Amino acid sequence: MARARGFKWDNVQKKQFVVDSNGVETTLLDETGSGGGGGGASIETSTTSPSNPADGDLWFDTTDGTMYVYYNDGTSSQWVGISGATGATGAGGGVTSYTDITARNAAAVNEGDMAWVTSDTSLYVYDGNEWDRIYSDENTTPNWTTEPDLIYSLEEDGTNTTITTVAVDPEGFPIEYDYDTNPTNPSQITSIVNNNDGTFTMTPSTTTSDAGSFALRIKASDGLSILSKTVEVKLSFVPQQAANIGFFDFSNSASYPGTGNTFTNIALGTPASVSETINPGGGSYLTAGTTGAKVFKFTPTSRTSINFSSPMETQAKTVVVVFSALTGFKAVMFGGVHDNGRYISAVDSGSTSANEASANIWPGETGTIRVNGTIVTTRGAAYNALDLTGNKFNTLMITGYNFLPNVGMDYNAYMSGDWSREHEVLGFMMWDTVLTSSELQKAHTVMSGTSLTAPWAG
Repeated sequence: MARARGFKWDNVQKKQFVVDSNGVETTLLDETGSGGGGGGASIETSTTSPSNPADGDLWFDTTDGTMYVYYNDGTSSQWVGISGATGATGAGGGVTSYTDITARNAAAVNEGDMAWVTSDTSLYVYDGNEWDRIYSDENTTPNWTTEPDLIYSLEEDGTNTTITTVAVDPEGFPIEYDYDTNPTNPSQITSIVNNNDGTFTMTPSTTTSDAGSFALRIKASDGLSILSKTVEVKLSFVPQQAANIGFFDFSNSASYPGTGNTFTNIALGTPASVSETINPGGGSYLTAGTTGAKVFKFTPTSRTSINFSSPMETQAKTVVVVFSALTGFKAVMFGGVHDNGRYISAVDSGSTSANEASANIWPGETGTIRVNGTIVTTRGAAYNALDLTGNKFNTLMITGYNFLPNVGMDYNAYMSGDWSREHEVLGFMMWDTVLTSSELQKAHTVMSGTSLTAPWAG
């Protein structure tokens, strides 16, 4: 239904008001029977409607005795009959009481007829096409009961993605849903369908060159006020899909449901493991981290870590970690048991030491560490390549290193005996081959999208 304004009786002032689309009240009649008209003018009597009317103006049609008010229903302005002639050609008049909506809908009505429905204690006016509910109190903006996520990842095989939202209006008016995109025609999708029930169905492109992201604004309106939220929709094509043996994404409920310590592997190739174990320590899952995405937060308590199993650590030749951190963040240690020196200390603020310590390298490969695309050879350089605003995700990329079972492949945040420096992990990706620089650049935004990822500097 369209949203309409209507009439209000003030028992204190003994006046009846007409309320326009902006909530402005104009005196219609007082207890003496005199009218306010359009801002205080008298009622115009004529056989034709007055020219240049304003909201709230009154006109008495002398041809059939119908009283009209010039009325804006939030979409358009028109003369609406409020009393007088009735019948097939009349404008309707008076207020008819009905027990419920069904009885109202079954009645023969004309444009301008008004109905009081006792079942929902509401007043309606018929605009010639449908019944519009009249509301004369202060308008309240709708609110979300099911809010859209911040990020949506499209399926690269063309499978549809559905966004589900629910909004409610405090005054009880029906919600109409809509959307727009920026840019207007994003290449990442071939279509988007508004199902008019709060759900939207997107069909992604399957063309590799269409990879990227766009802004989707979802809108819910009660006819006067609009509630909206802008989300990012991203389409990415994971490089070397057949070689992708690990994909662990905290923002994807298929990988982590938000509770427990089981992290499910949703790799696109043959997974090296079905799942991995999170040792939460003082860590916690956040439905909205500093970037707004769902993450796992490492906090400054005892040894929060993610311990990857033997099948993963004996196969992975490329490892990508996606995380955000603030200025107080210090270091990342990946792989091995620190006490025997078999580890890769990839990031360490202020350190001039080399990245690796006694770490093995796969035969024929070169061990390389990149932070946001920049090749780094010292832990301090790795730290300096980070975006530490907390508003962007960083990628730590380790290629060519052999995570042997006796070395281990555990992810920790470590600095000089101080475990679990606070930062937020979005996820991990692993391949059983060494990705090229161009492939790593594609992987850089696979998980977090372009708008939430630090720029590629490689």
